[in-house]
Amino acid sequence: MVVYLELFGSSTKSDENESVNNSILYSPGGSNKLWKPSVAKEFMLDDEVTFKSVTHAINMYKKYAEHVGFDVRLNKTTRFQHDKSIKIKYVVCNHAGKIPDRSVDTTNTNNGGRKHRNSNFIVTDCKALINFERVGVGTNEFQIRDADIQKEARKLNYADKEFIICAATANMGATKAHKLRVALKGGYECVGPEESDYKNFRKKLGNIIGNKDAQLVVNKMNERKTYYPNYSFEYKCVDSMLNAMFWVDETDKVFYKEFGDVISFDTTFRTNKYGMVFVPFTAIDNHKRSIIVGAGLLSNEKIDSYCWLPEAFLKAHGKELTLVLTDQDPAILQVVEAVLPNANHILCLWHITKKLQAKWGCFEKHRFQKTLQQTNMYRRRTSWIPAYFKDTSMHGLMKTTSRSESANSFFNKYSHHGDFLLYFIVNFDMAIGKQRNTQRRLDNETKRTKHKFGMGTGLEQHATKVYTNTVFAEVRKEIYKGARNCSIDSVENMNGWQVVMITHSDKRRQVKTKCEVELKLPEKEMNCTCELFKRMGILCRHVFVVLKNNHIEEILEQYIMRRWRRDIISSHLLVSKNGLAEMEDETFKLLTEAYSNMEYCLEHFVKTTRAMRRVFEQDPVNTIALDNSYEVVFRLFGVSIPKHIEVNVPPVIHNKGSGTKKRMVSAAERQLHLQKVVHESAHDATYM
Repeated sequence: MVVYLELFGSSTKSDENESVNNSILYSPGGSNKLWKPSVAKEFMLDDEVTFKSVTHAINMYKKYAEHVGFDVRLNKTTRFQHDKSIKIKYVVCNHAGKIPDRSVDTTNTNNGGRKHRNSNFIVTDCKALINFERVGVGTNEFQIRDADIQKEARKLNYADKEFIICAATANMGATKAHKLRVALKGGYECVGPEESDYKNFRKKLGNIIGNKDAQLVVNKMNERKTYYPNYSFEYKCVDSMLNAMFWVDETDKVFYKEFGDVISFDTTFRTNKYGMVFVPFTAIDNHKRSIIVGAGLLSNEKIDSYCWLPEAFLKAHGKELTLVLTDQDPAILQVVEAVLPNANHILCLWHITKKLQAKWGCFEKHRFQKTLQQTNMYRRRTSWIPAYFKDTSMHGLMKTTSRSESANSFFNKYSHHGDFLLYFIVNFDMAIGKQRNTQRRLDNETKRTKHKFGMGTGLEQHATKVYTNTVFAEVRKEIYKGARNCSIDSVENMNGWQVVMITHSDKRRQVKTKCEVELKLPEKEMNCTCELFKRMGILCRHVFVVLKNNHIEEILEQYIMRRWRRDIISSHLLVSKNGLAEMEDETFKLLTEAYSNMEYCLEHFVKTTRAMRRVFEQDPVNTIALDNSYEVVFRLFGVSIPKHIEVNVPPVIHNKGSGTKKRMVSAAERQLHLQKVVHESAHDATYM
């Protein structure tokens, strides 16, 4: 252990003899001179030596200092929390400390005539020090603690910075990221940086992004638009501030093409630090799972902003919306009428029935019908009463905005109200990745599942070959219900149509209903009065009874909706990514095999690159290149440093979803509060 003493003052050539020159070193910056004392070997302190007590360690250092030619004194002490015993003891040079200001101004009359005490004690800010650290809890042994080694161990390397940013994509803060890092490494002794170091770097991220946040996001999206096939991104600025943005990738466009018959969109709040409103467009895939076919951010909830968003949606997809489901937001209602005049607009039935119940309690029953006719709800009855849109195809797929609310809840798990927009976009990509991974898993389960056939009919076996597992379960239920609960009353032939009367018995409700099924065999056309196929896209139990009665063992091709097929997404996405047209089965198999081999090669390349990066980081020569936090952060986020800021961050807004103590109370809440007050009054009157 060698202690380096700092030299102060100017020196001349006569003072710097040969022995001293051999002991003078320069600091890494070259600004200060360091003196390496010449000490006999028996007085040298060994880093590996363990001292019996802290007193023994201090005495050994005093002997070393006395032999070298300087005095020492005790400095601060760090103690354990549980028993207040010494953890680290600091010993410094007697001349350590900040050099006091000895300036004197004789013209200043406000110094009160203060005089400085004469003292032989000279403070020169000497850097000579040593730290003794207790070996472990429950022992009195101490070792020399090398401060330089501890400082170097706490330094964040590239892997630590990458881990912090990757943890941020899972909506994990610095504290949780450090705990997870410790758990993965096997303990705190295996992780050099402290929790405070992780917090400081996370704070530094915010300082680096700062006012460049909006510009970074716009640049990132424009780069995707340039390099990714069929990627769309639109944004709008007002007074050089980001006002709105919309993005959709190639997979979303395929989803909208196949599953865009019913779209629901709703707003969600508290996803970023600027209060921008997040608007995902939600559809239902062939597994009956919610999927995103586009997303946008709005800086306010004005009608102009809401109008811009569906216009950007239509521009990106190039296809009109057929059926739109929303809530009763006044701005959204005006936007749908103005921008989507040809779309069938359905209002959320759950919200309306909830309001009806509240208004029913506010009015007397005989006045309720008259009051209802005077409201906007009655004038918009064609948008929420099912009887008015029963002829609309697939109208039964979504009746409420619960799909959108579920999607909002899903994305809220990956976002935080204090996040930058750059964080939000990265977290959004992570959430979409999980959603699509779930879809791939369901596709694989559909291909590998072997079903047991209870009825043993050809219809059931054919359904397993064309439908996904989720849809097949519903189709099989209709086949079973038809065999068990339906019976044929009569069969008539009228103008080439076979008209079959079916009686359906509901044993649980003890109700019998009549349905009429029409079948035209040459053209293979079918109709049923229950209209389940029009509402949900699958054949009903009454139709399956008629098919079985006519010895038809396969579902008619024109009644197998493309949106429910099992292989629709995997094949179409693969062809779309490679830019190929329809192809034969053998060509498709070869393409699939080539795609799998390419994935394997890319995975091997990624592993090799990571191994090379670890070797690169261990080389001390490369540590300087990794210390540039700006370049590291932008590289990890996948963005480039903007030269000019043309798009500024929007001002923080406070919308209806931001949360406030002055929230407006709904009619239902007022009615519940009134009923509670009446109930408590009646309860008190009973015991008076």
